[in-house]
Amino acid sequence: MSFGRRMCVIFAGVVISFIYLGFSTALATGDEESIKNVLTAYEAAFNAKDAKAAMAAYHPNARIKSGSSYFSRREYESRLPERIDKFGPLKYEDMEIDIKGNKATVEAILVFTDSGRSMKIKYIMVSEEGKWLIMDQDY
Repeated sequence: MSFGRRMCVIFAGVVISFIYLGFSTALATGDEESIKNVLTAYEAAFNAKDAKAAMAAYHPNARIKSGSSYFSRREYESRLPERIDKFGPLKYEDMEIDIKGNKATVEAILVFTDSGRSMKIKYIMVSEEGKWLIMDQDY
């Protein structure tokens, strides 16, 4: 293979790599934005004291840690109004998202703005039918 032909093959490989990597990054960024949107909606609902709307972020089969126990979505929905009143407004900081296929691990600092109390929270999220939902909540 001549030098010119080798350079064309190498150049074509580089171009294809950039296109592929750029496309993959765009897909990941789209999923990251979708995940952030779910958590932003959760934050807004929690801060508006709308427990029902906040629960929309959770998968029907979610496992949710609250205190030292784990609850189903239905059990947690009945506890959430009390938690909202007890802890007050919240916000997420330092969010890290790791996506692998239709599953994501999200770690963030959850700050309760009235008290200044904070904790590290971890969500396992799944994408079903184009929507990201919290499957597991732990801290």
